[in-house]
Amino acid sequence: MPYRIASTALFILIFGHSSLSMAQWNVRSFGEGRLALPFEVKVADARNDGVNRVYISERDGAVTEWTHQESGWQDELVAENVQGLAMLAIDDARGDGLTRIYFTEFHKEGGLFEAEWEGRAWNVEKIDDSVQSLCLFLGPGRNDGRNRLYVGTSGPPSDNDTGLIEYSYSTNGWTSQQLTTNGGMQGTGVVADLRNDGVHRILTHSSVLDELTWDDNRYVSTPIDHSERLWPAPTGIGDVRNDGLVRIFINGGQGKLEYAYDSSAWSRHLIDDAVCRGDLIAARLHADGLTRIYATFSAKNWGDRLPKGPLTQYSWNAEDSEYEEEIVLDAISGATAKLAAGDARNDSVTRLYAPDYEGGRILEITSEDPFVATE
Repeated sequence: MPYRIASTALFILIFGHSSLSMAQWNVRSFGEGRLALPFEVKVADARNDGVNRVYISERDGAVTEWTHQESGWQDELVAENVQGLAMLAIDDARGDGLTRIYFTEFHKEGGLFEAEWEGRAWNVEKIDDSVQSLCLFLGPGRNDGRNRLYVGTSGPPSDNDTGLIEYSYSTNGWTSQQLTTNGGMQGTGVVADLRNDGVHRILTHSSVLDELTWDDNRYVSTPIDHSERLWPAPTGIGDVRNDGLVRIFINGGQGKLEYAYDSSAWSRHLIDDAVCRGDLIAARLHADGLTRIYATFSAKNWGDRLPKGPLTQYSWNAEDSEYEEEIVLDAISGATAKLAAGDARNDSVTRLYAPDYEGGRILEITSEDPFVATE
């Protein structure tokens, strides 16, 4: 399919309200007239050509690829007729050095798909046609340096097979293994060095928060937080205090929480007690190079619909031992739509990408004094 050119609009300039800084943001948009209910967004080099692009899924629509050029954003179809909400994961999951796009469908039949760039077009293959999923991530969960796919399935509480599935690729194709049966999963799990001990573990969740550690031939589950009304969705990790230590952060039924492992136990810290739907990620967007948390919100009173809430930045204040909150955008539609950060223009500048679900566009948010990667 030939490229289509989409115009880029600079439509708003926002001033924050933090006592630490008065950050100014440039907000542009793209995708108007091309996107319908954009949900998931990723920044990656999925063609393996050294060029980062933006990848977007639409509800009951398509997965599309967006390339920034001097003339604006150009889009190309990756997959069409995608059913329900589609989660994206992009990396080398086969262990052959090639990055591919993976996506799931969240509807009654469900499906897990792989899309590979073949030089002139995208080739899409179905890996599994029996998973209804709103949770997809990948990484070296067995701590062997090899990525695998992890799919959190959703279904009725009576379904004992609902939980986390691991997919591994070999010369014989894809094989799967059921890791947990602890209920439906939503949002994004993580594979990372969660304890800062050099061991990669899987962060997994349903109504509670657990970690899975590979032990020779099986996964061992360890609880992180099993308190009531936790319901962590989504989850993330990062050096959000800028002290060299990776921490976990979640959004769930008790608000936004941060977890850290110290010697022999997990501790938690309250980031924000507002109980709202919304995504959250860690990113370095300002020239100071500090990692901060960025989160979307729905309004507290959900009702029949999820009203617009703010896009918010959280900065760690070591002196006061708390996170300071700053509003980036007063309101953004689609509180459950996913956030992404990356160098999507290939100019070494890290920007934030946020779907405007109801508006049918992607917001590109740049600090006026942005972080520029030197490596």
